[in-house]
Amino acid sequence: MKALILFLLIIPSLALSADNSSFYFDLTDGSTKTAVHFSVTDPLGRQTGRLPNGALAKQIPGSSYGVESIATEEGSDQGIEGSIFHLREVPAGTYAITILGDASTSYQLTLLLDNRAGQSVSSSAPLQGFIMAGSTQQYVLPFDPTSALPASVVKQVSFASIRQDLQTAFQLGHIGDAKFVAKLDKILAKGEKALSKQGGKDRENMKEAVAKLREFIKKIEKAFKGAEDDDRDDDDKEKPTKSFVSEMAFKALKGDAEALITTLGGKPGKDDDDD
Repeated sequence: MKALILFLLIIPSLALSADNSSFYFDLTDGSTKTAVHFSVTDPLGRQTGRLPNGALAKQIPGSSYGVESIATEEGSDQGIEGSIFHLREVPAGTYAITILGDASTSYQLTLLLDNRAGQSVSSSAPLQGFIMAGSTQQYVLPFDPTSALPASVVKQVSFASIRQDLQTAFQLGHIGDAKFVAKLDKILAKGEKALSKQGGKDRENMKEAVAKLREFIKKIEKAFKGAEDDDRDDDDKEKPTKSFVSEMAFKALKGDAEALITTLGGKPGKDDDDD
Protein backbone atom coordinates (compact mmCIF):
# COMPACT_ATOMS: atom_id res chain seq x y z
CA MET A 1 0.00 0.00 0.00
CA LYS A 2 2.86 2.39 0.87
CA ALA A 3 4.53 1.52 -2.43
CA LEU A 4 1.34 2.39 -4.34
CA ILE A 5 1.00 5.75 -2.56
CA LEU A 6 4.66 6.54 -3.29
CA PHE A 7 4.13 5.64 -6.96
CA LEU A 8 1.09 7.91 -7.22
CA LEU A 9 3.05 10.79 -5.69
CA ILE A 10 6.02 10.37 -8.02
CA ILE A 11 4.05 10.30 -11.30
CA PRO A 12 2.51 13.82 -10.93
CA SER A 13 5.91 15.12 -9.86
CA LEU A 14 7.53 13.77 -13.01
CA ALA A 15 4.77 15.24 -15.15
CA LEU A 16 5.20 18.67 -13.57
CA SER A 17 8.96 18.64 -14.12
CA ALA A 18 8.74 17.73 -17.82
CA ASP A 19 10.15 20.48 -20.05
CA ASN A 20 8.00 21.01 -23.15
CA SER A 21 9.42 24.41 -24.06
CA SER A 22 10.40 24.96 -27.68
CA PHE A 23 11.31 27.51 -30.35
CA TYR A 24 10.29 27.22 -33.99
CA PHE A 25 11.48 30.09 -36.22
CA ASP A 26 10.65 30.33 -39.92
CA LEU A 27 12.15 33.01 -42.21
CA THR A 28 10.90 33.46 -45.78
CA ASP A 29 11.17 36.16 -48.42
CA GLY A 30 8.69 34.80 -50.98
CA SER A 31 11.27 33.89 -53.63
CA THR A 32 12.02 30.46 -55.03
CA LYS A 33 15.62 30.71 -53.80
CA THR A 34 15.84 32.36 -50.41
CA ALA A 35 17.73 35.64 -50.27
CA VAL A 36 17.73 35.85 -46.47
CA HIS A 37 19.19 33.60 -43.80
CA PHE A 38 19.55 33.90 -40.04
CA SER A 39 21.32 32.66 -36.96
CA VAL A 40 20.27 32.40 -33.32
CA THR A 41 22.59 33.21 -30.42
CA ASP A 42 21.70 31.78 -27.01
CA PRO A 43 22.37 33.40 -23.57
CA LEU A 44 25.82 31.73 -23.42
CA GLY A 45 26.88 33.13 -26.81
CA ARG A 46 26.52 29.84 -28.70
CA GLN A 47 25.17 30.08 -32.23
CA THR A 48 23.13 27.97 -34.62
CA GLY A 49 22.34 28.95 -38.19
CA ARG A 50 23.96 30.79 -41.08
CA LEU A 51 26.80 33.10 -40.00
CA PRO A 52 27.86 36.33 -41.80
CA ASN A 53 30.90 34.55 -43.26
CA GLY A 54 28.61 31.99 -44.93
CA ALA A 55 29.45 29.14 -42.57
CA LEU A 56 26.77 27.06 -40.87
CA ALA A 57 26.99 26.75 -37.09
CA LYS A 58 25.28 24.30 -34.75
CA GLN A 59 26.60 25.13 -31.31
CA ILE A 60 23.34 25.30 -29.33
CA PRO A 61 22.60 21.86 -27.83
CA GLY A 62 19.38 20.31 -29.17
CA SER A 63 19.01 22.85 -31.97
CA SER A 64 18.61 22.40 -35.71
CA TYR A 65 18.76 24.73 -38.72
CA GLY A 66 18.13 24.21 -42.41
CA VAL A 67 16.37 25.35 -45.55
CA GLU A 68 13.05 23.78 -46.48
CA SER A 69 11.16 24.07 -49.76
CA ILE A 70 7.37 24.37 -49.95
CA ALA A 71 5.97 22.97 -53.18
CA THR A 72 3.60 25.13 -55.21
CA GLU A 73 -0.02 24.21 -55.81
CA GLU A 74 0.91 23.18 -59.37
CA GLY A 75 3.30 20.61 -57.95
CA SER A 76 6.39 22.39 -59.24
CA ASP A 77 9.68 21.70 -57.50
CA GLN A 78 10.35 25.46 -57.62
CA GLY A 79 8.58 26.09 -54.34
CA ILE A 80 9.16 28.85 -51.79
CA GLU A 81 12.22 28.26 -49.62
CA GLY A 82 12.36 29.13 -45.97
CA SER A 83 15.09 28.96 -43.33
CA ILE A 84 13.99 26.96 -40.28
CA PHE A 85 15.35 26.93 -36.71
CA HIS A 86 14.10 24.53 -34.03
CA LEU A 87 15.06 24.12 -30.37
CA ARG A 88 13.54 21.99 -27.61
CA GLU A 89 13.90 22.41 -23.83
CA VAL A 90 14.78 26.08 -24.09
CA PRO A 91 16.89 27.54 -21.23
CA ALA A 92 15.89 30.89 -19.77
CA GLY A 93 17.71 33.99 -20.94
CA THR A 94 17.98 36.47 -23.78
CA TYR A 95 18.30 35.22 -27.36
CA ALA A 96 19.42 37.19 -30.41
CA ILE A 97 18.15 36.52 -33.93
CA THR A 98 20.44 37.94 -36.63
CA ILE A 99 19.05 38.18 -40.18
CA LEU A 100 21.45 38.24 -43.14
CA GLY A 101 20.55 39.69 -46.53
CA ASP A 102 22.11 38.01 -49.58
CA ALA A 103 20.03 40.37 -51.72
CA SER A 104 17.80 43.38 -51.12
CA THR A 105 14.39 41.94 -50.32
CA SER A 106 11.37 41.93 -48.06
CA TYR A 107 11.03 39.15 -45.51
CA GLN A 108 8.67 37.55 -43.03
CA LEU A 109 9.84 36.07 -39.73
CA THR A 110 7.48 33.74 -37.88
CA LEU A 111 8.29 32.94 -34.23
CA LEU A 112 6.42 30.10 -32.52
CA LEU A 113 7.26 29.87 -28.82
CA ASP A 114 6.08 27.34 -26.22
CA ASN A 115 6.78 27.51 -22.49
CA ARG A 116 7.76 24.60 -20.25
CA ALA A 117 4.13 23.53 -19.90
CA GLY A 118 3.79 23.36 -23.69
CA GLN A 119 1.58 26.47 -23.84
CA SER A 120 2.03 28.93 -26.69
CA VAL A 121 3.60 32.23 -25.59
CA SER A 122 4.03 33.66 -29.08
CA SER A 123 3.41 37.40 -28.81
CA SER A 124 2.61 38.57 -32.31
CA ALA A 125 1.79 37.89 -35.92
CA PRO A 126 4.72 37.22 -38.27
CA LEU A 127 7.27 40.05 -38.27
CA GLN A 128 7.73 41.76 -41.63
CA GLY A 129 10.64 43.89 -42.79
CA PHE A 130 13.06 44.92 -45.51
CA ILE A 131 16.77 44.22 -45.67
CA MET A 132 19.50 45.52 -47.97
CA ALA A 133 21.97 43.21 -49.68
CA GLY A 134 25.02 42.56 -47.54
CA SER A 135 23.47 43.97 -44.36
CA THR A 136 22.27 42.43 -41.10
CA GLN A 137 19.37 43.08 -38.74
CA GLN A 138 18.85 41.84 -35.20
CA TYR A 139 15.89 40.96 -33.00
CA VAL A 140 16.21 40.38 -29.25
CA LEU A 141 14.03 37.83 -27.46
CA PRO A 142 14.07 37.59 -23.64
CA PHE A 143 12.56 34.20 -22.74
CA ASP A 144 11.34 32.73 -19.44
CA PRO A 145 10.15 29.13 -19.98
CA THR A 146 8.22 29.18 -16.67
CA SER A 147 6.07 32.17 -17.63
CA ALA A 148 2.63 31.96 -19.24
CA LEU A 149 2.84 35.56 -20.49
CA PRO A 150 3.54 36.30 -24.17
CA ALA A 151 7.24 36.75 -24.88
CA SER A 152 8.13 40.12 -26.42
CA VAL A 153 10.43 40.38 -29.43
CA VAL A 154 12.28 43.66 -29.96
CA LYS A 155 13.98 44.73 -33.18
CA GLN A 156 17.21 46.71 -32.76
CA VAL A 157 16.64 49.92 -34.72
CA SER A 158 18.20 53.34 -35.24
CA PHE A 159 17.56 56.32 -37.50
CA ALA A 160 20.21 54.94 -39.86
CA SER A 161 18.54 51.51 -40.07
CA ILE A 162 15.09 53.01 -40.71
CA ARG A 163 16.52 55.21 -43.47
CA GLN A 164 18.13 52.14 -45.01
CA ASP A 165 14.88 50.17 -44.83
CA LEU A 166 13.05 53.10 -46.42
CA GLN A 167 15.42 53.05 -49.41
CA THR A 168 15.15 49.27 -49.73
CA ALA A 169 11.34 49.45 -49.70
CA PHE A 170 11.55 52.13 -52.42
CA GLN A 171 13.88 50.00 -54.56
CA LEU A 172 11.47 47.07 -54.26
CA GLY A 173 8.45 49.17 -55.26
CA HIS A 174 6.73 49.17 -51.88
CA ILE A 175 6.80 52.95 -51.46
CA GLY A 176 6.97 55.96 -53.77
CA ASP A 177 7.34 58.20 -55.55
CA ALA A 178 10.97 59.39 -55.41
CA LYS A 179 10.04 62.90 -54.19
CA PHE A 180 7.91 61.46 -51.39
CA VAL A 181 10.69 59.10 -50.31
CA ALA A 182 13.20 61.97 -50.35
CA LYS A 183 10.87 64.00 -48.11
CA LEU A 184 10.55 61.09 -45.67
CA ASP A 185 14.31 60.59 -45.61
CA LYS A 186 14.77 64.30 -44.87
CA ILE A 187 12.47 64.00 -41.85
CA LEU A 188 14.48 61.05 -40.55
CA ALA A 189 17.76 62.87 -41.21
CA LYS A 190 16.58 65.79 -39.06
CA GLY A 191 15.67 63.40 -36.26
CA GLU A 192 19.05 61.69 -36.53
CA LYS A 193 20.81 65.07 -36.40
CA ALA A 194 18.85 66.12 -33.31
CA LEU A 195 19.77 62.90 -31.56
CA SER A 196 23.46 63.34 -32.39
CA LYS A 197 23.65 66.72 -30.60
CA GLN A 198 25.69 66.30 -27.42
CA GLY A 199 25.36 62.55 -27.71
CA GLY A 200 21.57 62.75 -27.77
CA LYS A 201 21.39 63.00 -23.98
CA ASP A 202 19.69 66.38 -23.81
CA ARG A 203 15.96 66.00 -23.15
CA GLU A 204 14.99 68.63 -25.72
CA ASN A 205 17.05 66.89 -28.40
CA MET A 206 15.42 63.57 -27.51
CA LYS A 207 11.97 65.15 -27.79
CA GLU A 208 12.85 66.64 -31.18
CA ALA A 209 14.03 63.24 -32.43
CA VAL A 210 10.82 61.58 -31.23
CA ALA A 211 8.74 64.34 -32.84
CA LYS A 212 10.40 63.63 -36.20
CA LEU A 213 9.63 59.92 -35.84
CA ARG A 214 5.97 60.74 -35.18
CA GLU A 215 5.93 63.06 -38.20
CA PHE A 216 7.38 60.21 -40.29
CA ILE A 217 4.66 57.83 -39.09
CA LYS A 218 1.91 60.33 -39.92
CA LYS A 219 3.27 60.84 -43.44
CA ILE A 220 3.42 57.16 -44.31
CA GLU A 221 0.02 56.54 -42.71
CA LYS A 222 -1.55 59.28 -44.83
CA ALA A 223 0.02 57.84 -48.00
CA PHE A 224 -1.02 54.32 -47.01
CA LYS A 225 -4.62 55.46 -46.66
CA GLY A 226 -4.43 57.20 -50.03
CA ALA A 227 -4.70 60.78 -48.75
CA GLU A 228 -2.91 63.63 -50.46
CA ASP A 229 0.16 65.26 -48.97
CA ASP A 230 -1.02 68.69 -47.81
CA ASP A 231 2.57 69.91 -47.51
CA ARG A 232 3.12 69.96 -51.26
CA ASP A 233 3.83 73.22 -53.02
CA ASP A 234 0.78 75.13 -54.25
CA ASP A 235 1.64 74.37 -57.89
CA ASP A 236 1.93 70.65 -57.15
CA LYS A 237 -1.40 70.53 -55.28
CA GLU A 238 -3.21 70.89 -58.59
CA LYS A 239 -1.67 67.60 -59.71
CA PRO A 240 -2.78 64.19 -58.38
CA THR A 241 -0.42 62.81 -55.76
CA LYS A 242 1.87 59.91 -56.69
CA SER A 243 2.86 59.00 -53.17
CA PHE A 244 1.93 55.50 -51.99
CA VAL A 245 2.89 52.99 -49.32
CA SER A 246 2.16 49.26 -49.48
CA GLU A 247 0.63 47.51 -46.48
CA MET A 248 3.86 45.63 -45.82
CA ALA A 249 5.97 48.80 -45.98
CA PHE A 250 3.56 50.66 -43.72
CA LYS A 251 3.61 47.95 -41.04
CA ALA A 252 7.38 47.46 -41.20
CA LEU A 253 8.38 51.13 -41.22
CA LYS A 254 5.80 52.14 -38.62
CA GLY A 255 6.90 49.27 -36.36
CA ASP A 256 10.54 50.33 -36.63
CA ALA A 257 9.73 53.97 -35.90
CA GLU A 258 7.59 53.05 -32.89
CA ALA A 259 10.35 50.78 -31.56
CA LEU A 260 12.81 53.67 -31.73
CA ILE A 261 10.32 56.02 -30.06
CA THR A 262 10.10 53.56 -27.16
CA THR A 263 13.90 53.31 -26.98
CA LEU A 264 14.12 57.09 -26.75
CA GLY A 265 11.67 57.18 -23.84
CA GLY A 266 8.53 58.16 -25.73
CA LYS A 267 5.23 56.35 -26.06
CA PRO A 268 4.02 55.26 -29.51
CA GLY A 269 0.66 56.77 -30.44
CA LYS A 270 0.99 59.85 -28.19
CA ASP A 271 1.34 63.35 -29.61
CA ASP A 272 3.37 64.74 -26.73
CA ASP A 273 6.46 63.61 -24.90
CA ASP A 274 5.72 64.96 -21.45
CA ASP A 275 5.48 61.50 -19.94
